[in-house]
Amino acid sequence: MTYHLEVWQGMTNYRRFQLGPIDLQIPKGMITAVIGRNGAGKTTMLKGLCGLPPFQKGKVYYRGVEIDFLDPTIRKYMTYISNDIQMYSDFTVNQAIEFVASLHETWDEDWFHLWLTKFKVRTDVQIHELSKGMKMKLNLLFGLGHQPKIVLLDEPTDGLDSISRQQFFDLLQAYIADNNCSIIISTHYTKDVEGICDHVVFMRDGQVTEYGEVEEIRQNYRLFSLPPNEMIHEREGVIAITTGVETKGVVLTELVDTLPENVVIKKPTLDDIFLYVVENGGDVS
Repeated sequence: MTYHLEVWQGMTNYRRFQLGPIDLQIPKGMITAVIGRNGAGKTTMLKGLCGLPPFQKGKVYYRGVEIDFLDPTIRKYMTYISNDIQMYSDFTVNQAIEFVASLHETWDEDWFHLWLTKFKVRTDVQIHELSKGMKMKLNLLFGLGHQPKIVLLDEPTDGLDSISRQQFFDLLQAYIADNNCSIIISTHYTKDVEGICDHVVFMRDGQVTEYGEVEEIRQNYRLFSLPPNEMIHEREGVIAITTGVETKGVVLTELVDTLPENVVIKKPTLDDIFLYVVENGGDVS
């Protein structure tokens, strides 16, 4: 597997929060989902990967070469797109396009206007007149217009309706197919990305708890359910919650045979793995 982006021992300390140390490899030509609760450190990690700001400790590599975040040429092949939309609200869309395009030598006008048309964004209105969904789409296009090879998206679909989210994901899948790039998208909505991501990074309390190919991780676990009177003693590799309806949890695939005979077994979703494995069944501690 070829890796586009790597971080070794990445760490950032704040007064009441520490990210890392993190070791991570982002594969080329794939969409990687970074999944974690609010406050898990997703935004801090994404900003560290692109130097906005850099990690306080550790090193980041692009195609095997350490990145110098003081070198402005890095912005030619890397982009960070936040859901915090800060645009030129009094500009018309056309004026904003002209301004942003002037900042990039590699701006692809044909590509930009193709997707502008698909998204049905009006260009003759001022930006503050656009709906939130239209602003988010325009924000995404501004971030991709110079055709970067590393795309970092921070909660980009937060607050969007289902149709707008699907349009977002259609664009990302088309973009990665055309550019053989790497897309990293953070979210706390696992269902949003389950159908499009190839690689996943789970985070909790500033740490990467598990990462790898989606199907490989799903193969490592099984979701199980039992009647509520069937008690399961938690042990390494088995996490369960008992309610008045059922006992439900996740077990390592290799331990399935240790469960009672009346168990119902299914392949877990990313949401199941996030809840039981990463968050220990919703533990709030």
